Amino acid sequence: MEQGTTKLQADKLIAQYKDEELEKATAFGEPAVFRERPEGEQLDVVGEALRLELDHANDIVTMYEDASITKGGDKILGEIIVYNIITEEMTVRGGGVLQGAQGDEATQPLERPRIIIQPKPSQPSTE
Repeated sequence: MEQGTTKLQADKLIAQYKDEELEKATAFGEPAVFRERPEGEQLDVVGEALRLELDHANDIVTMYEDASITKGGDKILGEIIVYNIITEEMTVRGGGVLQGAQGDEATQPLERPRIIIQPKPSQPSTE
């Protein structure tokens, strides 16, 4: 589903319309994926979860169960993430599990939200 610069990819999607305008959409998947390019930005914000709820009227996306949101190399993990499309502000709640390294079946409890921030590339010296 595409609505402006917002895209949802899912195994199942339920959309609610009011007066022929999209009001809400609920997406289910393994995972369901939300993608948005903030105005004036070059990188997409990508959210993933087992269930996504898009409140189009209020520009809010709520991601449930094994939720993550990524922009560039930065990533936030939690059980529930509420993301404001306009302000790019979010609220993150912990829970769930953090998967082990690729090929590693081990998991560990994810009691708190996690954030991974990539360092900015170093600037070459002008001296």
